[in-house]
Amino acid sequence: MLPLTSRLIAAAAIGITLTASTASAAEKWEAVSTTAMSITGNIAVEEEKITFENGESLDLRPVGDDEPGVFVVTPEANPTLLNGNKLCGNEAPTFLVFGRPKSDGDDATLYLKVFDTNDVPPASDEMDQPGICASYTYMR
Repeated sequence: MLPLTSRLIAAAAIGITLTASTASAAEKWEAVSTTAMSITGNIAVEEEKITFENGESLDLRPVGDDEPGVFVVTPEANPTLLNGNKLCGNEAPTFLVFGRPKSDGDDATLYLKVFDTNDVPPASDEMDQPGICASYTYMR
């Protein structure tokens, strides 16, 4: 069985979603983008949760088969992360989108896009999308 993040990426790549019944340990990712290093730090991704370097976390729920790799933040939360920063500024994040850059030939890179919109964002690697408030990059 593929690790969780590999399944997230594979789900996004082939258009399927994860099932909650698939148990997996948290996968750890190292912050590599400037924003990730200064705001989230390293992260751990689980089936229904993302935990940030300072121990704060967000609960997640997949939005469904139509948007693989897209998760709604539930319940609404806006935790304070590294250096007093928040994931999406003063607005609480509503959706997180996980994926892998098209130019990356393996599963060593993960991007996280954060949205503060009420509209479900598409599972896309486009960085210029309505409602996007931040993006972060991680590596294994």
